[in-house]
Amino acid sequence: MVLEVLASKPTDDWGTIRSEVISRLQDSDLGKLGRLGEQRVNQAIVGLIIEQLVTVGARGGNYSPLWPPIMLTDLGRAWVDTTGTRWRDPDGYGTFLREVAPGVERATVEYAVEAFKCLQQNLLFAGAVMIGAAAEREVFRLGQAILSYEKDERAAKKLREALDRGRLPSLFQEIRASVEKSAQNELSYSIHQGSVEHLLSFQEMIRSQRNDAVHSGAESITKDKVFLSIQTFPVALGVIDRLRTWFEEHR
Repeated sequence: MVLEVLASKPTDDWGTIRSEVISRLQDSDLGKLGRLGEQRVNQAIVGLIIEQLVTVGARGGNYSPLWPPIMLTDLGRAWVDTTGTRWRDPDGYGTFLREVAPGVERATVEYAVEAFKCLQQNLLFAGAVMIGAAAEREVFRLGQAILSYEKDERAAKKLREALDRGRLPSLFQEIRASVEKSAQNELSYSIHQGSVEHLLSFQEMIRSQRNDAVHSGAESITKDKVFLSIQTFPVALGVIDRLRTWFEEHR
């Protein structure tokens, strides 16, 4: 709610924003708490500042002398402008992952939730590594499912080598080839829809984990980049899970 209010009031003083939030929530329990409600909103604003979604602006204009002006950061604006489900609660995020991907492994969910928590604490390298590890785990599971399904010995050999050696470019190339070949035969559009785009999304997450977060400078890992990876992960995971389930059921 704080972010929504700030989106409608690009910059205003802390006290005014807090009052507007409480006003919009007047019919809720928070709106009926009086001073305690004000404290809760203050805590929420501080949390958003720590997460770099909100920042304290320069004093000037007709602001209250008691409260500094606050505004959305570029990351905060990106969060507000993000379409679809927007997540700020790690536990809710984990629950959603299990809903969109019923076959997801527990470790994958734990990796992704840990990445979410790292983002909240501004631990960007750790966040990039964890969301990349979650993506990598599910890609290798998809590769193993396709290998069990693959009837073409030559294609199976290439895929097996890519899996054994952990060569991501080759692995993604073989997975994509198998999906496209299957789409011409048994694999329905409802299953493989968007698979290429989401495979590329996972590939970028893993590349960032393996390269940017380990070998390059700090400037290569930004909060925006980790934020977008975490926000797009559930949809990509759902597509990968559908594909893996189909290949397992048709092997």
